[in-house]
Amino acid sequence: MSHWSANSKLAAEERERWGWLAREQMTPHVKAWLRANPPPYLCRYQVRFPNRVNRDWLNVAAALKVAEDGFVDAGLFPNDNNAIVPMGSVEVVLGDKENHGVTLEVVAYAERYSDSLSERT
Repeated sequence: MSHWSANSKLAAEERERWGWLAREQMTPHVKAWLRANPPPYLCRYQVRFPNRVNRDWLNVAAALKVAEDGFVDAGLFPNDNNAIVPMGSVEVVLGDKENHGVTLEVVAYAERYSDSLSERT
């Protein structure tokens, strides 16, 4: 098995894992919010590591691609292209031994845009 096929298998497994994690969070409240707030969305990721080893945030962001694909599989997003998720952010937090992991906050992009317009006036 080449390293490409090993990486592909690992990516498929991670995508499936993220999809199942998203499905667990698809409560009636979340489904109602998604129906009331159609795309586009702003996705804010916070990735918390238990140690203080510095990370390359672009590599962390790239690793989240399989998570977003899993979210599509779970029905959180109809697609993950720029029409659905035109913007996002990744915050890397080091030294969080108690709460390490990944948090995703999905914001209705129209809301965010309206809020930023009202702040400027």
